[in-house]
Amino acid sequence: MDGKLVAQKIKDRVAKWIVKDLDRKPQLLIITIGEDDASKVYVRNKSVACEEVGIEYEEYLLHDKTTMDELLELINKLKFLEEEKEKYRKFLKDCANNVIPFIIL
Repeated sequence: MDGKLVAQKIKDRVAKWIVKDLDRKPQLLIITIGEDDASKVYVRNKSVACEEVGIEYEEYLLHDKTTMDELLELINKLKFLEEEKEKYRKFLKDCANNVIPFIIL
């Protein structure tokens, strides 16, 4: 099995689905807190994948001293439905990573 070929087929299918079936273009928002090389690679790969399939991508870089209140303030400024905001507030309290992906459909 050719993994790259399979991955490309999946990306092609997702791209067609986005163009054909969605009322609006999905968007991936990533909030990165602090500097971490592995996180940078992860985020870069996500931005490339988004570009390949037609998903809008936006990244917010926060310093490593960012407080929970500052993070929640940023989330409140972003375009989330209220039920999504509450779900992510709960998620953040348990989050041990410094990369927080959000997908808006």
